[in-house]
Amino acid sequence: MTTNQEKYPISDLVRNQRRTLDMNQEHLAKAIDKTRFWVIDLEKGISRRTGEPFTVDPMMCMKLAEALDLDPVEVLSAAKVPESEWPNFSKIISQSDYVKHVDITRLTVRQQDLVINLVNEFKELNLNTPYEK
Repeated sequence: MTTNQEKYPISDLVRNQRRTLDMNQEHLAKAIDKTRFWVIDLEKGISRRTGEPFTVDPMMCMKLAEALDLDPVEVLSAAKVPESEWPNFSKIISQSDYVKHVDITRLTVRQQDLVINLVNEFKELNLNTPYEK
């Protein structure tokens, strides 16, 4: 038997995170400018109106990520949005601590190497430095 999570993982992701944040469906709906019924359909993974699997467009994924304090890449992936339809993260990165994907393909090979080396250096420093808040 196929579970809802296997069919549409964003349903469980949204429901679980909403509950973790102690947020009700109405509050989430207001945060993303949708109705409570829209949130119910999303969490069930099925559109009540059509009976078809519920789909979420890329920009709504971004709103959900922001409202639920989730990684946008995780939400887009859970919604099964093809990467070719993902929004341009270059304008979003400064607004989110959670973006883990940055497109560096338009940079020169040397610039790409510099970015990769810098990221690796930060990772190494993070592993060797105690976290202070």
